[in-house]
Amino acid sequence: MAGWQVIGITDERTECEVCGKIELRSTVLLELEDGSQIYAGTTCAARKVRVTTGQMRGAIDAFVVRREIERSRNRRVARDIVRVLGGCQGGREMFHAWRAEWPEGAPFVQPAEKFSECLAWSREILGAN
Repeated sequence: MAGWQVIGITDERTECEVCGKIELRSTVLLELEDGSQIYAGTTCAARKVRVTTGQMRGAIDAFVVRREIERSRNRRVARDIVRVLGGCQGGREMFHAWRAEWPEGAPFVQPAEKFSECLAWSREILGAN
């Protein structure tokens, strides 16, 4: 089956929706070609999309790498935001100049004038209070 992707992994859902096995260490969240989503163990996920278990593990590893890259990017951007908007002169101008580089889904992208939301998002990413 073509047209599927790994969109998550979790240890919170421990039942395979394909075979019904329970108490799995983790499950893979797959988005299938038709847009439906399933939680499955690695072996069942591979069978569902007709790939080998090794290929499924490779897809899972690639997902983890992409997620870590995005987290790293978010942390870099968040540090810049806190540094610039956290009291520096010229923060408003820099805020607008850097806006195009910030990650999708950040709460401050539309509208860009909500500085308090921007700082709150950044502090949450960085784990600061």
